[in-house]
Amino acid sequence: LWTEGKFLVAGRLGLGCNLRLNDRLAINIEGNANVLSDKFNSKKAGNADWQFNALVGLTIKFGKGYKEIPPVYYEPEPVVVEQPKPAPVVEQPQPRKEVVVQPMKQDIFFALNSAKIQDDQKSKIDMLVEYLQNNPSAKVKVTGYADANTGNPKINKSLSEKRAGNVADALKAKGITTDRIMVDSKGDTVQPYKAPEENRVSICIAE
Repeated sequence: LWTEGKFLVAGRLGLGCNLRLNDRLAINIEGNANVLSDKFNSKKAGNADWQFNALVGLTIKFGKGYKEIPPVYYEPEPVVVEQPKPAPVVEQPQPRKEVVVQPMKQDIFFALNSAKIQDDQKSKIDMLVEYLQNNPSAKVKVTGYADANTGNPKINKSLSEKRAGNVADALKAKGITTDRIMVDSKGDTVQPYKAPEENRVSICIAE
């Protein structure tokens, strides 16, 4: 027998398998071979010692069985793609149309040596009123005249003033304010027309 300590190398080779019979039973089969140094058992045979083992076992599973759990699939969260905000719409100012108001001219004629507005001239007053109502920013200038072939300058001056004043009063009576009426008179110093009777007039220009 060996009396001193020895360090010996051993080798092992094995093969095993597990045969499943059902959910609770299985057979285990194993075979292995061990190779030892010749000095392992203090005998000298000149060759290594071999040991062979064959094992058969039975596995029994106790307790609750298991059930197959179906896999759980999670729907991916929807990816919210933020749409770019539309550029603000800048409204271009529309070009302002300038309304050109055409001036209106009316000649209010009078009888000889008279400042009374005759009936056949009153429609002209109405047209002036309508024009001024439709054009709130418009004003009217009333200029009175007299025929130089009749009367004298003093009488004609007074007569032309009365003619212009009566036309202005007629416009005021129909709702035209004083600040929109300008009154002037020329007497017989200015003769706008060739015919004498046409100079017995109040010329009205609205614009």
